[in-house]
Amino acid sequence: MKVDDFKNLVKQYEFWGLQWWGKYEGRHFHKGYAVLAIDMAGMNIFMNEVREKHHIPLPQADHRDNLGYHQLYSWEKKTIRNTRNPSGGN
Repeated sequence: MKVDDFKNLVKQYEFWGLQWWGKYEGRHFHKGYAVLAIDMAGMNIFMNEVREKHHIPLPQADHRDNLGYHQLYSWEKKTIRNTRNPSGGN
């Protein structure tokens, strides 16, 4: 999947409390792209719909960080690149 496709997918779920964070290096070993979840229910809806409605086999996040009341979910760059997007792109 292209990063822009992933970003656009996340932006469709802003109503559910998700925000595109972009590039993220949470630890010295992690380099990826992150989504900020203001509401945990929103992340659950996102993950379920990505798989069932959009038919994108996105795995669980490779890295999570707690930002007080919010959670940051991040996927390795290679995870995003290697995730198949049936609606086009890689």
